Amino acid sequence: MKQKIAGSIYFSVASISILLGNIYLFSPQFMWYHRQAIETDWTDLSPQLQVLILALMKVTGAGWLAMGVAIFILLHFCFYRGQSWARWAIPLIGLIFYGPTLYVTAWVTLNTPGTAPWYGSLIAVIMLLLGFIIYPDNPFSVSQKNPD
Repeated sequence: MKQKIAGSIYFSVASISILLGNIYLFSPQFMWYHRQAIETDWTDLSPQLQVLILALMKVTGAGWLAMGVAIFILLHFCFYRGQSWARWAIPLIGLIFYGPTLYVTAWVTLNTPGTAPWYGSLIAVIMLLLGFIIYPDNPFSVSQKNPD
């Protein structure tokens, strides 16, 4: 039961991450909070600056997409098959992405007129930690016990 709950939490984080990744990968311009932060409309930016901002957004989107797909793969091929190291790897992969994302979005919110959606990253961090707390294990265990 604990495995299913933790798996559902990780599945939710991965799904939302893939959605956000696609939004950022395919957005034709910056987000509403980017506009707030720089107090400038998209159309007022030079074409070179537009390309640079879109490139940074696409890299961020690719990060979300890669992290979400990695979690899905680990869930299917490792976590649900009782491989104890996956219980640590999944939240670690998510926290490696969402920890810095939380920091940067909070930094933008505190240092610009914009309000970046830092709370989304905070929710993801909490969910990843919750999944781990619900279903932790020793990653160095050699026994293949049945998952509960």
